[in-house]
Amino acid sequence: PPKKPTISHLILKNKLKMSGTTIFYVSHSIQQNSGKGFPYTKNNSKLFKDEKDLLTHLSKVNKQVVYKPYPTSQYYFERSEYVKSHISNFNNISYYDKEVDFRYLRSISDIVITQSSESTLEWCIGLNVPLIFLDSDYYEPLENENVKRAFEECFFFFNYDKIGWEKELIEFLNLPIKEINKRWKEKAIYRKKYDDIYLMSSKKNAGKIGSKVILKHMNG
Repeated sequence: PPKKPTISHLILKNKLKMSGTTIFYVSHSIQQNSGKGFPYTKNNSKLFKDEKDLLTHLSKVNKQVVYKPYPTSQYYFERSEYVKSHISNFNNISYYDKEVDFRYLRSISDIVITQSSESTLEWCIGLNVPLIFLDSDYYEPLENENVKRAFEECFFFFNYDKIGWEKELIEFLNLPIKEINKRWKEKAIYRKKYDDIYLMSSKKNAGKIGSKVILKHMNG
């Protein structure tokens, strides 16, 4: 079942002046100026538009939202100023732009949103709170249909290439948190089923495995 609020959860909520249900959008929308994501990644202007559009949609949610952009400095322009200006009229969205890793902020989340299929995703899964995964065939696409199917069963899955996905997302997020938690709990059987296959396994002590590999190469 979803975890009860921790001390760090309550401290962060107080520090960031958040009340009620908090949605944490931990963005992984990285504009790749070098074009290294071609042909699987949209161009920079489209990625930036996607990000702004999503924030506009989240302004229609009946819950508080914390938005944290991905910490990188590879843009041709200072996009944070544009984003701050964009969300300045949205009363329910807070912009967190300090250089603090998500892992140290994540406990504030009652619901978490990401489009990352990389390491950020593991930090989201480890929260054991309702996780919304934003999928696209044009931004870090999942490996194949089997993986997509597993993600659909494990998480709340929305493909933002699909017409009308925004309406579905907002309707879902506006559900009472008890209902969202109930549906999340029902998906636990699938997260257990796919844990060893796609989710890095919660029982294999990834840290120990990684350290052994590093030491082996260092001593080799």
